[in-house]
Amino acid sequence: MRIGEISTATQVSVKTLRYYEAIGVLGAPLRTPEGYRDYSSDAIDQVRFVKASQSVGLALKEIKEIMAYREAGIVPCQHVLTLLQQRAAEYQNKIDELTQARATLDQLIDRAQNLDAQDCLPGNVCHLIPNHLNGATTNPDSEITSSIHTVSPRTIGHRPRPARTHQ
Repeated sequence: MRIGEISTATQVSVKTLRYYEAIGVLGAPLRTPEGYRDYSSDAIDQVRFVKASQSVGLALKEIKEIMAYREAGIVPCQHVLTLLQQRAAEYQNKIDELTQARATLDQLIDRAQNLDAQDCLPGNVCHLIPNHLNGATTNPDSEITSSIHTVSPRTIGHRPRPARTHQ
C-alpha cells in the first residue's frame, strides 16, 4: 500500500505518517523500484494503535517502546499496564490540582461579590485577588478568608474613589 492509501484508511496525514516513520514509531516500509513507500497491510493496524495509544495519553516515545516489545516477540501488556497506571496517577494529580484551583476560584468569586471596588487599597492592583495568593501554596480556607479587608480605606482617612469596573 502507498502512503496515501494508509493516510486515507487511518485519517492520519501523510506528513504525520512520514514523521512516525522518521522517529521509528512506524517501521520503514519497503520501497518500490520508483522509490515509493510500499507499506504492508499491518501498517494500518499500527497507525490505529498509535492513535488509540495517544488518545489515552501515551507519548510517542512510550508507544515506540511498546512497538519495540512487539517487534522483539515480547507481549507488551505488562509494560502497557505500568504506563497506563502511571498516566492514571498523573491525571489524578492534575484533577486534584484543578479541583483545588476551582475551589480557590469559587472562594474568590464569592469574596468579590461582597467587596466594594472603592475599598481597593492603593498598593493593590485589584483587591479581588490578594497579593499573597500563590497557586503553589494556596490554602483557600485560610489565605483568602484572612485576606478579606476588614477596614475600608474610607474609614482610615482615605478619600473615597470613584467605583471602578474590573474586567
